[in-house]
Parts: sequence; C-alpha cells; structure tokens
Amino acid sequence: MISDSLPLDTPPAKLAHDLRIAIDGARCWHERCAQLAQPGALDRFLARAARTVPFYRAEIAPNNSTKGFTLKDFPPIDRSHLEHHSSAFISEDPSTPCVQRRRTGGTTRPALEVHRDAGGWHASDPLMYEWIASRYETVRRELSDGDLLAVHAHNYLYWRNESVIHANLHQAHVRIRRIGRSPRADRALIAELMQLRIPVLSAKPSCLRNIIQLSELIGDGQVRVSPTLVACGGETLYEDERTALEQSFGCPVGNFYLSAEAGFLAGECPYREGLHLVPHVARVLVRRPDGELCEEGTGELVITNLANWHTVLINYRTGDHVRLEHVSCPCGYSGPTIRELPGREPIAFPTSSGCVSTQDLSAIVSEFPVAHHQITKRSDGSYAFRWAADAECANLVDVARLLEKALRAKLGAYETLHMEYVSYGDFVAAPGAKMWRYRIEPQ
Repeated sequence: MISDSLPLDTPPAKLAHDLRIAIDGARCWHERCAQLAQPGALDRFLARAARTVPFYRAEIAPNNSTKGFTLKDFPPIDRSHLEHHSSAFISEDPSTPCVQRRRTGGTTRPALEVHRDAGGWHASDPLMYEWIASRYETVRRELSDGDLLAVHAHNYLYWRNESVIHANLHQAHVRIRRIGRSPRADRALIAELMQLRIPVLSAKPSCLRNIIQLSELIGDGQVRVSPTLVACGGETLYEDERTALEQSFGCPVGNFYLSAEAGFLAGECPYREGLHLVPHVARVLVRRPDGELCEEGTGELVITNLANWHTVLINYRTGDHVRLEHVSCPCGYSGPTIRELPGREPIAFPTSSGCVSTQDLSAIVSEFPVAHHQITKRSDGSYAFRWAADAECANLVDVARLLEKALRAKLGAYETLHMEYVSYGDFVAAPGAKMWRYRIEPQ
C-alpha cells in the first residue's frame, strides 16, 4: 500500500521501475547473504573475479597455475585505477547486470561512476535504513505502511529531487532533496521539512548545518526541523559538531560509513562503541604505514566489496584512515568495529615541540563563537587558520585576539601562525564536495 504522503515528485513509470529494482535488490541481497555465509564463499568470489573481470583476469589468472586464489594474490588498487580503467573492473558475468550507476562526489579528484547490480544496490542506502530500523527502536516505532521513512539531503548537482520506495520497510519511502540549488528552492525545502514527521534525516554534516541555518531564518530563530534520528555520512563527524547538531535538532546523531565504492559498510548503534561493520558487505583490512594488511589496528581502510558483483573491487584502498578493533557491544554485536574515523584528515600536526592532536585544537576552538574553521599546515611549515564567526559573536576583534592567543599557546612559540577571518559562505563546499577542517600540504 502506498500512502497519500508520497509526494508527486517522481513520474509513476519511474516509481514503478525503482520499486521493481527495490524488490529484486532485496531478494538478490538475501540470496547473496546466504551464499556468502557458506564455507569457502570468499574463495569462490575471488575465483569468479579472476575469471570474469578483465582487470583481474589479466593481472591475476596468468600468474596462478592452481585453481585457488586468496586475497594476497590480488594487488592493492586505489581510485586512480578506476579513474583510468573503470570498465576493466566490470564483471562480464551476464547473471549480475547493472541496475544503477552511482557517482562519487569528486571532492578533490574527478568524479567516479560505480556500476551496481541488484544486490549491490540494496547493500547501499536501503541496507543502511534497514540497519538503522533494526538498531534504533525510536525509529522503528515511527515506521508505518507506505509513509515517510527518511529524508536524504545532499548537495550533488546530478541528483534530482525524487522519492524512492523501500520494499523491505513497510513500503515506506525516502525523499531525496538537494540543498543549495537556489535561495528560493532552499526556502521551499525547509518549509517542506518543517511540515514532516521525519524518522531519519540523513546528510553530510555540512548539509545539516545549512539546514539549521535556513531553518533558524524561516523559523524565527528556532530550528523547527524535528527528525527522530540524524544519520551522518560522507564527511568527518567531529564530536563537538555532533553535540551542536544534537542540540539543534533535539535528537541523537549517529555516524555511518557509506561510499559509492563500498556501499553501506558500517554504522553506529545507540551505545556508540564505534561503527560496527555490516555482515557480508565487505572484507575489511587495515593497511599499516609499512604496507602490511592487518585485521585490526590503525591505518588506511582497505575493502573487498562482497556485495556488488558487477563492479568488482578487491583490496581497494579507500584513502580513509581508521582504527579498527574487535568489539563486543552491549547492543549484542561482536566483531570488527571502526573505533576512530578521521577519514582523510590528519589526527595530529607535527610541531617543533611534539605532536598536537586535532582533537585538542577542536576543543580550543569550541570555546569560542566560531561557525567553522580550517587549519592547514603549509608546505613551508607554517600554519594557516581560517575561521568564520557564528551569530553569537558580539565582539569580533576580542574574539580574534583571544583565539589566536590560545592557538599559539597550543602550537608552541616556534610555530608561525597566519590568521584569516572569512565569511561562512567562503566555507560552503562546491556541489558534491566535502567540508573539511584539517590538512597537511605535501612538502
């Protein structure tokens, strides 16, 4: 049953097409999970890749005279491989046809387009919402047949406003909405969100901040968008930022790992013991600084995507840095968990007197009325601090002076610090791009 709450923003033919994909995706994912749970499933997956994927057939099969393959037989790959040879990673197996093409944001490099089969489609956004409903009772209680499941706000140029029905969750629907299209469209979006009962609001933290600012303007200084849960993904979620988002929206804010390449990889349960890896989606390892691949530790996240059998990525270096541990959580989960997720930002800056953690710098900045900031260690060794004040900043000169004093005391007397005050609009990410706080330029 489809509820009257489904907006008329998607043509009926497109809605029916997407619903068929959702039904097929849920069935395919259920069957795939059963296959991946069988003994020897990884070996069979690797053998199939070596047989049907052009890149692996050329690189792996000729060097292996036996019938067996292990992950160690497959070389690490990264984004550059997909940028230059994306078609070489598409399986030639006709039983896993492409049903969706998902593009990456292209924050610092050209956007990628990842092709997904039905199981890979389901193991992205639909699986995340299923996982949330299974872990968050407050969200589960909000769900009813055909009604709204979530609003996904984004800043991508190439996504249109539409609604997608999720077959496995009461045929509830997700409204996909772009923020930043135009001032008029943004006002219409906030007006729409204010009228909705939203079980899950999912977005990058930067998009959520934009929603808060627009909501305050329209809602007489108050945030009147009231979700039951906010699901963050796509950007680093800082703890001080989580606190601010929870105060504004009046609900919990969870952290989730999704990407075009990985799908929905890991999520944070209400106990916040880290981001639990979702079973069967991927084989996850950590690449330490010496190049060794380990099941636990700190380093770069390396995935073998087991969910998507159309674009096959084995030992894929994500570029995201994590701390991976085996965790037994009060929620009942026991297994690999991402305990820290700095992503592509440094966790510390080297100074002449030792390392200064970015968490300590965030704590200092949080004591001041700062809307957003960025700290860059330049190639010449100096530091650049860009910041924008929030609406509560009454005396900009005094705040700037005290903030610079606190930062200099933390970085040390021998470090050069350049301060630059900008408007918040100067920080707004380009369409599809991510906001960031900390960077180290190459020497």
